Amino acid sequence: MSKTVSFTPQLAAEYDKLWRSARVKTNAWKLSIDRAAKFAVKHRARYEHVSRRCGGVPWELIAALHWRESAGSFKRHLHNGDPLTSWTVRVPKGRPDGIPPFTWEESALDALKLKRLHLVRDWSDARICYEAERFNGFGYRLYRGHLSPYLWSGTQHYTRGKYVSDGTYSYTAVDKQVGVVPLIKRIRELAAEQFAVENSRKLTLARRIINSVYAFFSTILSLFTLDNLGYVQEWFALGNLFDPKLMIVLGIAGLVVYGVVKTFEKLTLEDYKAGRYTPSGCVNCGEDDDASDSELAFELVDRPLNEDGWGSPDEADEGEPDSSGDRGGSAEGGSRESSLPERPADRPAESGNSV
Repeated sequence: MSKTVSFTPQLAAEYDKLWRSARVKTNAWKLSIDRAAKFAVKHRARYEHVSRRCGGVPWELIAALHWRESAGSFKRHLHNGDPLTSWTVRVPKGRPDGIPPFTWEESALDALKLKRLHLVRDWSDARICYEAERFNGFGYRLYRGHLSPYLWSGTQHYTRGKYVSDGTYSYTAVDKQVGVVPLIKRIRELAAEQFAVENSRKLTLARRIINSVYAFFSTILSLFTLDNLGYVQEWFALGNLFDPKLMIVLGIAGLVVYGVVKTFEKLTLEDYKAGRYTPSGCVNCGEDDDASDSELAFELVDRPLNEDGWGSPDEADEGEPDSSGDRGGSAEGGSRESSLPERPADRPAESGNSV
C-alpha cells in the first residue's frame, strides 16, 4: 500500500513559498509556456463548461492538466492521454465507465471525479499545487527527493530526473513539458489582459489599431514574393500611382503608429495589473462571459450515468508514477458488446488521501 500525503498547513506553506518564488528559466521556456497559455485561453469555454459540472474545479487547472497529459488534444483522455476511441489502457486502466468512443468532456469529468477534485471547496494556490501533484502522483516527493516536474518544469525549482516509463526512473532525463504552475500563472495573466482589453474602450481601440497595422504590413509584405515580384516591379514602374518615396513614408509612419499604440497598450495593461487603472468603458456589459451549456451541446453528448454519477472509487495514493503519472483507482466492470475491444484490466483501488 502506498504512503499517503495529506494536505497539511506545513505542506500548504511549502507550496505557497514555491509558488511565489517560481520563475521561468529561459526565453525558450517562456515561448513554450506562452503558446500553451494562449491555447488554454482560446478554449476557455470548454474548460469552464467542465468546471461548472465538476464542483467548480478551476478552469485554468483543468487546462494545465490537459496540456500536460495530451498537449491540448481534445481527442485524448484527460486521465493519461490515451485515445478517446476506447477506454484508457495506461493507469488508470479501463476508464471511464460507459461505451466508447467518448467525448473529451465525458473523459475529463471522469478523470477529475475519479480524483475527487469535485469535492474540494477551497481552491487556494497551495491547494491547486497539491491536487495537481496528487493527480500525477507523489512518487517524486516520496521516493526521489526532488520536486515534481509535473508542477515545476520550466522553473528554477526543477533541473533533472524523470519517470521515463511505467515505474522506470532516470536520474539524467529532463522533463521538456511545461509545468502546471508556470502555465497556470501565465494563463491567469493572459485572462486578466483579455478581460481588461474587452472591457476598456481605449484598450479595445488600441488593439484594433495594432491589428489593422499588422494586417496592412502583412498584406504588403506578402506581395514581395518571387511569384509576385514581376507585378510589383510593374506597379513601381507606373510611378504616379505607386510613388516609392510615398510608400516608404507611409511605411515609416505605420511603424511609428504601431510602436506608439503598442507601448500605450503595454503600459495601460501594466497599470491595470497594478491596480492603477480601472477600465472605464465596459464594452461587453450585460454579456455572459461563460458559454452556456446549450452553446456547447455540440461538444458534449450526455450519456446515462451510474447511480453514483460518474463513480468515485476510494482514491489511491500514488506511488512510483510512469512518464504520464502513476494513477490509482478502480473501475467497475460490466458486460460489453462483442464488437467492442476488450476493456483493460482494472487496477485495484488503495486507501485514499484526505480531500
